[in-house]
Amino acid sequence: MTRKGLSLGRLARSRQGTYRLLGALFLYPEAARLQGALAAAQEARREASRLDGLAHIDLRPVVKSLELAAAQPSAVQTEYQHLFVATAGEAPCPLYESIYRDSDRQAAAWSMAQLDRTYAAAGLHLSPNLHEMPDHAAVELEFMSFLCRNEAEAWHRKSAVAAMQALGAEGAFLEEHLGCWFPALGARAASAGGNETYGPIVQTACSFIVQDKDLVATLLADLPRVFDMAKVR
Repeated sequence: MTRKGLSLGRLARSRQGTYRLLGALFLYPEAARLQGALAAAQEARREASRLDGLAHIDLRPVVKSLELAAAQPSAVQTEYQHLFVATAGEAPCPLYESIYRDSDRQAAAWSMAQLDRTYAAAGLHLSPNLHEMPDHAAVELEFMSFLCRNEAEAWHRKSAVAAMQALGAEGAFLEEHLGCWFPALGARAASAGGNETYGPIVQTACSFIVQDKDLVATLLADLPRVFDMAKVR
């Protein structure tokens, strides 16, 4: 495998780690979870710096936010509750796709079933220990991490068919789900007050999803050249 081909595999692994990190950041910020996320963010930033400019995310704002958050978890927990958890009425920035795409929640059950089928088709099911719905931001981001892992493994095996399938699944999920509602989440977060920690995190996630959607589309459009670079037979 050429150096460029190797970079494509490492890029997929880097994207896998970034999606997993971002997913964890949208779960309730228990102190131990914040410490783990900080370590993961620092490692993801180091890995991105080794990709010769291929990585398309700047994790410095996330690392800075997590460094502050780890030192004051109770304040971050209050911020999380204020932004993401409904108390009286709707939360300023709900973390559920169906709220953005179906404000009257008329098709919520159908949307949940559709996502469950998507996960099941990939051999996954929602952990009951998570206590979240299939359209929660953390769940969808973790699923994208899983798809990127499949792509990375395909590059490692030099399997053109598997790489195409993995990239196609990534592109479809970004087009049909994350790419449809995360920009609206980012807009709400930008206008909400008291988001010192989560403001940079939400904006980084939104930027990453938009740019990753473009990256995957480019790779899918250029697969013959990509496969040649990776020497996939």
